[in-house]
Amino acid sequence: MKARLRQIFSVSVSVAALSLLLASCGSAAGTSGTSAAPEAPAASRETFAAVPGAAAADQPAHVSPDAGNAAAPGDTVTVSASATASLVPDRAQFSVGVTTEAKTAEKAQEDNTTDVNSIIDVLKGAGVEEKSIRTGSYNLSPRYDYSGDTQKIDGYTAYCILTVDDRPVDSVGSLITKCVSAGATDVRDIRYYCSGYDAAYAGALEQALASAHTKAQALAEAAGRELGGAVTISEIPEDSSARWNSSAAYSAKTEAAAADLSVMPGETDITAQVSVSYALK
Repeated sequence: MKARLRQIFSVSVSVAALSLLLASCGSAAGTSGTSAAPEAPAASRETFAAVPGAAAADQPAHVSPDAGNAAAPGDTVTVSASATASLVPDRAQFSVGVTTEAKTAEKAQEDNTTDVNSIIDVLKGAGVEEKSIRTGSYNLSPRYDYSGDTQKIDGYTAYCILTVDDRPVDSVGSLITKCVSAGATDVRDIRYYCSGYDAAYAGALEQALASAHTKAQALAEAAGRELGGAVTISEIPEDSSARWNSSAAYSAKTEAAAADLSVMPGETDITAQVSVSYALK
């Protein structure tokens, strides 16, 4: 009987112990599922926000200049200046055209080729090298008669342009006259340029820079500051066509070939412009 009671008591204790264990586990699980994580101390949050690396990694970085190294306003003065050099052109380029008409395309082309070759021979005889003579354009087209009810081909026109490069200005008038005598029917696009353009432009740049320094010096003195050295120097692009001076195209007739054409190139202005920033002390 005593052994039976001990067995029942032992089972009861075991069941009670198991119930107590399960209750304890359930209570722990319920507590962990509903309780919030402890809040970080305010001091910790403030310290984190002050750390430079705390920003998100995918955000663009922004670096502000250090207050001790930031340039104060008015530490530089920027001015622009220009200078112009005038030169009388000493070289020239011109073009002559040859127009021929005939009833057939073959004849128009043949006549045009004959006249063009005559002009080339004249130019070579005057000392112009082959490399200075080039064909600018060539065209062969039908000529139509619109007098009747229907248009019809009345013949053909051939047209060729020869361009002569790099000639001394004082020889251009004589060369044009020779071309007209040899068969040229029009003269166009006379252009002048200076062989000393680069040297003149360099000189204009120096003058422009000196003028810029004078302007900056006056501004610095007016502001009660001392002018320092140049910080940046920029060349402002100029229109390179200043090198050229083109005349209007005009017609030249064979009857006018008795006297050489007078060529007046005038002067070419070569302008340089700069922008300079100087330090102020």
